[in-house]
Amino acid sequence: MIPTASCQACDWTGPADLCGPLKRAWERVQPGDVMPAGECPLCNASAMLNEPPRPAANGPRFRPVCNRCGGTDVLADAYASWDVDAQDWALHSTYEKNAWCSRCEGECSFDLEPVPAEAA
Repeated sequence: MIPTASCQACDWTGPADLCGPLKRAWERVQPGDVMPAGECPLCNASAMLNEPPRPAANGPRFRPVCNRCGGTDVLADAYASWDVDAQDWALHSTYEKNAWCSRCEGECSFDLEPVPAEAA
């Protein structure tokens, strides 16, 4: 599954890898905003990551697999916000474009693949 992004200004949607670096991010992103995937390759407006389809609770389970080494210990940068009711940190957003593979000890891209039955 290839992560996709959509432009906030034009009709472009495509692979997030095609987005350019986000220039002048401090002018375009306010504290608490979700970070764009980068700049649209057509018009340079902010392009946001599209949400990957989430599996149903009783459906197949998936896990990230590093595209370089096949490892499954993949980490993603994230923001968390404090949930007053739960008295714990709650995941706010992830930045999967900057994933890290603990197995090959470097930045990586990954795909979500079904968890094999023996690993479930």
